[in-house]
Amino acid sequence: MCLCGFSSYFDMVKAALKNKNYQKAKEFHSKAESGMCGRKYYRLGLLYFKGDGVVQDRTRAFDYFLKAIKHGEIRAYHALGLIYQYGYERPQDIVRAKRCFEKGAEMGDFVAKIALERLLRSHSYRLRKAS
Repeated sequence: MCLCGFSSYFDMVKAALKNKNYQKAKEFHSKAESGMCGRKYYRLGLLYFKGDGVVQDRTRAFDYFLKAIKHGEIRAYHALGLIYQYGYERPQDIVRAKRCFEKGAEMGDFVAKIALERLLRSHSYRLRKAS
């Protein structure tokens, strides 16, 4: 069951945290997450990656992007590719970035295709050396 239209999720968690009811906040979070789809995981990943309304946590963003991929959200390949390309919260890995962009592009993500083309232009020497 996908709860992608369930937008008050953050409001319930925020209200519980504001009232210092951490158990309730955790409960709301767990309930909402159990019914989430790839799109929602992807959006959560973006929130944590950028720090929009939450404390920026790129490790948590990475985990949400992985969950998004497991639930079929192809845009998450582009996000993971950027994390690997620029080394956000983990060592830079151009080869893994390339694989992520390729996978997203193969699945029809135009943004991943553009990112792959840019990566190939800017890191062609490093990628040839790694092959």
